[in-house]
Amino acid sequence: MIKNIYGHSIALHSSAFKYGSIISGQGICPPSSEILKPGVKLEVHCIQPLYTLYTQGPKIVSLERPCVPNSAFLIHNTCSTPLTEKNNGRCIEVLKDTEGFVSYCPILFMTLMTFDIKFTQDQGEFIQWSITLEEF
Repeated sequence: MIKNIYGHSIALHSSAFKYGSIISGQGICPPSSEILKPGVKLEVHCIQPLYTLYTQGPKIVSLERPCVPNSAFLIHNTCSTPLTEKNNGRCIEVLKDTEGFVSYCPILFMTLMTFDIKFTQDQGEFIQWSITLEEF
């Protein structure tokens, strides 16, 4: 993995790995503990883009994970061009006479590992919560 000048991570290897995520927050309305129990399967639409290796068209690029709709772009120098997803977001079409890195936001299928809620007296009656997710 390397980071580009924008701080985004780029994988330069072909072996897949699993993602994990810890999401936390505080307020008076935590997520529902009736729905979020360990073992629950969730579909997570990421906002952090992934990048493929440099490619030249015409070509169909297979993605490691499904693509969030309308998040795929071909990045070349200072230009970014929207790309069309195919095969339920698993493939991207790079057109003839175009080249660059394919950038897309992945959809991750994750399992809820833990869900913690803590009640605090600080700053009123706030609730702090945290969920830990792992890709399956």
